Amino acid sequence: MLKNGKEPGRSRRWLIVLLPLSLTPLLLLVWLYNREPVPVQLKYGELIQVLNASRHGHGVTLQKVQVNRGDVRGEIVTSDLASGSGIAGKHSQTVPFRTPRVGLEEDTGLHDLLKESVGANFQGGEEESLLRTVGTSLLSILFVASLAVGLVLIVRWMMGGGSPLTFGRSKARPCL
Repeated sequence: MLKNGKEPGRSRRWLIVLLPLSLTPLLLLVWLYNREPVPVQLKYGELIQVLNASRHGHGVTLQKVQVNRGDVRGEIVTSDLASGSGIAGKHSQTVPFRTPRVGLEEDTGLHDLLKESVGANFQGGEEESLLRTVGTSLLSILFVASLAVGLVLIVRWMMGGGSPLTFGRSKARPCL
């Protein structure tokens, strides 16, 4: 016999919904904290100017340069003399950059300029691993599926279903 019209274990069903909902913000915070900074978008001509400044030693150097088919990525390090910034009196700043190469993939002058200004600090691009590609796809599918389930539950709740998890229950009242 049911006490107060409640089913046993009903509060445990809410744990199934509440646990993923409470873990989602935590996972989002971990992802935001561990992701790489957004690189500055440089035009191709601006990259050439930075490479020329680096070649002539104007306080600009490039490091971790990676040349791919579609873009050039790396870090620009600027060093300036500054008062009150330590014993050496130099202030340096590191900024990640990305330059699209669409339409300019065959520019052979870029490789020569990179050799002169960056030296051994540049490399060709790496292929994306299969595990990363599959993982990204699965996370996208999981995200869309969880949004769809959440939307169904909210619509059922808004239509007067009582609890959003009352699937398959009859609303008939027993007549005495």
